[in-house]
Amino acid sequence: MLFFSNDKPKLKLKLKRWKVEGTLELSQHEKSAFGEELGVAAGTTDDAAIKATIRAWSVGFGYTIDPHTAVAAAVAAEVQGSGPAVIVMACAHPLKFRGTVEAALGKPASEWVLEKDKKDQAVRDLLSLDPNSADTLSGTPGLVHFRKSGQEWADDWTQKLRSLLSSTCL
Repeated sequence: MLFFSNDKPKLKLKLKRWKVEGTLELSQHEKSAFGEELGVAAGTTDDAAIKATIRAWSVGFGYTIDPHTAVAAAVAAEVQGSGPAVIVMACAHPLKFRGTVEAALGKPASEWVLEKDKKDQAVRDLLSLDPNSADTLSGTPGLVHFRKSGQEWADDWTQKLRSLLSSTCL
């Protein structure tokens, strides 16, 4: 396997490419060896499968998952086969990805956020915002601006949601 072999020039080249380009390409043999050595499997999925998985979990389990968890669930279902049980752990609240989840489920967040979550003031505040406006949460100047774009919007939204949730949950 690449990572445990004595082929240091090959490893150095791959790691340099990863650092410069942000990609790490493994041959099929390297992927197989890595999976066998560590007992892991990996895969990818597309936007349509992510939305389908969000819908499937909502209908099948009565639980709404975020898009990142949907990737893990879709890949786990694909690679599991007859192997051991697979555990998928949610890493974010679906409200963080409100637009994507609303599109996947075809209904507004107020209909899929769990009732127990609605008891949390931060969640109620987020639900009160119109995702198509530049509203802010009252009493919190400039909190969530939905009309930003790209990474700036994602960073802002993530930081502010994290702050809101940590202030009420810790």
